[in-house]
Amino acid sequence: MALRQTHSPEQACDAVLGRVLLLLGLKHGAVLAQRGPRAQVLASRGRALPPGASAAGDGHEAAWLMPPRPAAIGEARVPIHALGTTHGMLCVAWSEDRPAPGNDDVQALQAFALLLPAMVAEPAKQIPTRRRKPLQDDRLGALSKREKQVLSLLPRGLTNASLAAELGIAPGTVKVQVERILQKLEVKDRTQAAVYAVQSRLAL
Repeated sequence: MALRQTHSPEQACDAVLGRVLLLLGLKHGAVLAQRGPRAQVLASRGRALPPGASAAGDGHEAAWLMPPRPAAIGEARVPIHALGTTHGMLCVAWSEDRPAPGNDDVQALQAFALLLPAMVAEPAKQIPTRRRKPLQDDRLGALSKREKQVLSLLPRGLTNASLAAELGIAPGTVKVQVERILQKLEVKDRTQAAVYAVQSRLAL
């Protein structure tokens, strides 16, 4: 579900969380909103507490996961900040038998967290029905129509072969298009390009 199709803070948080887990290849995650001494779950996937549930807001490890909490589990939490205030937390978890997210993954988490302050801030308000103007800058304008199509699909985490099948072009062509996108957007990898696509409201 694209962000532009959402109508409530909870739906918007769920859309962002879905993109995060897809990009990182994870199953468990949650968006928490700080409500006094506790945190309220606004969106969740996998073993996370359901939306509307209350979790300890004191930084207790993996408090947002449903009990019993596995002993061998890794966790990453990124604060959702705005104007020097922490409004919530973007959380993901994984089994410790798989590699922990790398620096690029953490940077992607931080980038997605930048989309969330208005959605988790108290009091929670409905997102305005009028659509926000998509992010536009010189870098986006430098992309060709085909490059924008490829960029819009990157948040799905598809391989070059899958992108090629989706667009009806050769995998080699997709590879060249992705390389051009990274160069024109001045980003170093597909993850950063995918985050840019979400922020630009291009993600499909």
